[in-house]
Amino acid sequence: MTSFDLRPQGPFSLAAAQRFLGGFTPAGGTFADQGERLSMAFPLDGWAGSAGVVVWQDGAIVRGEAVGPSGSAVEPDIVASQVARVFSLDHDGRGWEDVGRRDRVIGRLQEEFDHLRPVCFYSPYEAAVQAVIGQRISMRAAARIKLGLAERLGEEVEAGGRLLHAFPLPQRLVDLDDVAGLPAEKVVRLRGVGEAALDGRLDATRLRAQPFEEALASLRTIRGIGAWSSQHVLLRGAGVADAVPLADPRTRVAIRAAYDLPAEPSDEELTAIADAWRPFRMWGFVLVRLWHGRRAGGSSRQG
Repeated sequence: MTSFDLRPQGPFSLAAAQRFLGGFTPAGGTFADQGERLSMAFPLDGWAGSAGVVVWQDGAIVRGEAVGPSGSAVEPDIVASQVARVFSLDHDGRGWEDVGRRDRVIGRLQEEFDHLRPVCFYSPYEAAVQAVIGQRISMRAAARIKLGLAERLGEEVEAGGRLLHAFPLPQRLVDLDDVAGLPAEKVVRLRGVGEAALDGRLDATRLRAQPFEEALASLRTIRGIGAWSSQHVLLRGAGVADAVPLADPRTRVAIRAAYDLPAEPSDEELTAIADAWRPFRMWGFVLVRLWHGRRAGGSSRQG
């Protein structure tokens, strides 16, 4: 069992992250909320294997334990770095409260959602998988298909006394022949996602080091990843904190409602509103989308 500690810079609530995950349909089956502890299973960056991880908050510190399949050892630095990225703890959040003081809408939502930081996918690879599977089908149907792939091809790991299935490593995805509920074209696209992950095109560190538009263009070279999907992978997979998701129409609907605008904002208007949130623009959009999802449907599944 590998142990690690994460020390958030700025306010952080693991309980708020757990509440978000409880309504985040794409993560279904990959985690277990155990009250004060959260168990997770995912492929490790670098694709050497998968990990089962349990985390809990001890005052200002987030503590964790991790293990590989059948109790095998895992590299602590890789696990700690990946868990930090999932909970946006790899960013210095000490200026996040200042954003709420500058913008009263964000300040109100920070209070309502306990200063929630974005909870990201376990990797850009899994975000890309979700984007491909979820095209033109419901979020619930996509989650069932993704979980079925995990149970069929993923590694089983134990986390906090719970057995969970990590999503398949990309080297398993490239050999995919068929998937129940998916047309042949989507299976081809999933194989392409696996190949892109193995080629390093879905490496979070590499994507975050590139200029924003360059990273998006790189992601769009993957079959089935278009304008919306590339932003989804970069922002919610790689965990970019300061960007504007111009390709997401639901964001415009949410912003219109939150700011009581007469119409959905243009690119220029959306960017102008978000300028007050720098350097946490994506964090602000996540809060607004979460609020609007619950207001519209009673659940963060809308987000």
